Amino acid sequence: MEDVHGRSGLAFPMTLVVMQGLILIIWTLYGSYAPDAEGTAPSPSSSSYTATTLYQSWLGVHIMMLFGFGNLMTFMHRHGYSASGYTFLVTCLGLQWCVIMYAFWHGLLGEGKLRGPTLDMTMLFQGDFGVAAVLISFGALIGKISPTQLMVLCFLEIIVYAASEAFVSEVLRAEDVGGSMVIHTFGAYFGLASSYVVTLPSMVLDGLDKENRASYTSDMFAMIGTLFLFLYWPSFNAGLLDSATNQQERALVNTVLSLAASCLATFLFSKGLRGHFSMVDIQNATLAGGVAIGSTCNMELGPGGALMVGLAADGFGWREGMGEEEEEE
Repeated sequence: MEDVHGRSGLAFPMTLVVMQGLILIIWTLYGSYAPDAEGTAPSPSSSSYTATTLYQSWLGVHIMMLFGFGNLMTFMHRHGYSASGYTFLVTCLGLQWCVIMYAFWHGLLGEGKLRGPTLDMTMLFQGDFGVAAVLISFGALIGKISPTQLMVLCFLEIIVYAASEAFVSEVLRAEDVGGSMVIHTFGAYFGLASSYVVTLPSMVLDGLDKENRASYTSDMFAMIGTLFLFLYWPSFNAGLLDSATNQQERALVNTVLSLAASCLATFLFSKGLRGHFSMVDIQNATLAGGVAIGSTCNMELGPGGALMVGLAADGFGWREGMGEEEEEE
């Protein structure tokens, strides 16, 4: 029987071999490069979507996955190794699988036919967006599931995520530039539902929840993750917008202002309502502005509107950790 640290058994290697084998077969038989990557599209000099420009934006998003989420997940002092290591694993598996599912569901719901995955820089963005949803869910499951269970969760969640995202964009025709609805809200509720299913009453009775505490060291590493997420969140929200229009610039500045406002509000609420600064608040609620403004970041909100979004989002975000008691070593 495999435990949460992956000790004993062949379940994990066998599961990973099957998943990677399936992905390899699909990409080999049905995958292809997109016209831009094949060189069959018009000259890239006429478009703002050059490979270099997109790579620079995508790199910021990828850093969020590995350094941002990877460090933020180490907030539990007993699960730091598994949290950061499994984040690396989920990112590499989820990226490959999400591009396939994105093509499948968009072809089915948007074109009424099945189509194979195509690969270019924009698809790498979509792959990381799916990974972000899984990592958000993982935050509610650290220390509760084994690596095999996490791989299965990643595989299944991305199928549902891609179907949800395609339904919102292709059927409802809704615009969600920064993924506030289809990524963050979806990932949060999927994680809560999964945690409810896997958290047995015996876990609470055996004192497992008491192990899910932070220490001084784990809080420091988690804070580094928060800073990486804070720095690169504008790339997450605006990376796929065309820089030839003013939408991308609006999305960038609106996200920065919203994040700045939510950061200040977090310190205000944390000190004013708790009587002291809480690392739980600062690690999480400071990012609320980036999440909240995602769906509307490319719109003409005005500087005041972007600031109000960040302040309002933090009014709810700081309360996330209100019931937590911090433990330092």
